[in-house]
Amino acid sequence: MFFSATTIAVTKHLECQKAAKPMALEFNVSQDEEDTQLTLSVDDKHLDLGVRSHHYLLLLLARTRIQDKDAGLESDVQGWVYRDDLAKALGVQTNHMNIMVHRARKQFVDSGGEDYPEATFLLETRCGRVRLNCQDITIIKGSKLETRMTT
Repeated sequence: MFFSATTIAVTKHLECQKAAKPMALEFNVSQDEEDTQLTLSVDDKHLDLGVRSHHYLLLLLARTRIQDKDAGLESDVQGWVYRDDLAKALGVQTNHMNIMVHRARKQFVDSGGEDYPEATFLLETRCGRVRLNCQDITIIKGSKLETRMTT
């Protein structure tokens, strides 16, 4: 039997944590889908993430998320894609696709910084699968709206 004669510190009451800020992603993809530009919007602030090759990976994940929502799937199961299937869809080796996932995640972390730590969670991975964790997505192809998903 263990007995401690010291006093226990009083439970500390934490202040209410700020709610996660809703984020929106807007993809502007060229007609031939060679260039994909991405804008992250939060708190009426628009962060231009530029044109990057890993944005096409995010575009494919966004389209999958939107298709799953249109099919009536629940939010927690929408958009999950196996890594091998995503690599095939991109036409790259799995190692290259993993590098693209890393670069996308790093760009979200860097762009969010201390002001928007929620950006860290925009790309989720679990058990060999990956998905885009965003409920507000706009895809513009060429100059026309392809699709839009909101909560």
